[in-house]
Amino acid sequence: MVHVQWWVPFKKETCNDAKLYRGCWEGKWKCNLSNPMQWVDIDSIAFSFPTRKNTTMNNIITISDVHVG
Repeated sequence: MVHVQWWVPFKKETCNDAKLYRGCWEGKWKCNLSNPMQWVDIDSIAFSFPTRKNTTMNNIITISDVHVG
């Protein structure tokens, strides 16, 4: 089991899921505060983003080209 923090694409305007996730690999991502951290079986994880020093719940990240691939 691993402790997972969920992230969602970051958009300044309110939008539906289709618009939120359109082109999401090129955009920025933020911590999804409505989905708290939870324990998940490691076999169910397909993508893992490396942690950074001094990361807080409100940081916004960009997925690198290496991770998109």
